[in-house]
Amino acid sequence: VAATPNGVTLSEIDTKLFKGTANGRIAVTNPSGRLAVAANLQLKGLDGHALLVAVGATDRIAGTLNATANLTGSGNDGKAIQNSLNGTASFQFANGALRGYNLAGMFRAIGDIKNPLEIVQQVKKAVDSLNRFDANQKTDFSELSASFRATNGVFATNDLRMTAPLIRVEGRGTISLPASAVDMGLLVKAVPTL
Repeated sequence: VAATPNGVTLSEIDTKLFKGTANGRIAVTNPSGRLAVAANLQLKGLDGHALLVAVGATDRIAGTLNATANLTGSGNDGKAIQNSLNGTASFQFANGALRGYNLAGMFRAIGDIKNPLEIVQQVKKAVDSLNRFDANQKTDFSELSASFRATNGVFATNDLRMTAPLIRVEGRGTISLPASAVDMGLLVKAVPTL
């Protein structure tokens, strides 16, 4: 930690965190009476589920997390800083699970149908199950990843992907911190074998 005329700089972060490591630099300054934050961080090998639960984000994703962030923001308070974030970020969860949903099981059930009249009922059942969180269900995946470009607190991606047994998911869209909204289009593909 080093003091500067315009604030405090936390530098050379190198610590163990949630069974992995966090490295990088965070600078907080106070030019012209407004807080300015610049973060350049790398997370490697973290217990992603434990981290997400600890920060109050979600308990629905598990896996080994690698992530990077190179972001800047400024404002009079935390919300203003959040809504002004610019830069890049990425994440990759490996060998994990999407908790609460069994997407592969839904596709397997649809694929096993022999009577075409049952397809409509099974698809309706699958869609209904997506609207309910079931703690006993999960979708294992080998990878869940995306990279983002942030502009004024809106994070845009065109390479969201999940690789799981029997399914592949691709996505693109935005996560808007100012609007507290997600606008994401997902393409889910069934694959013939494990």
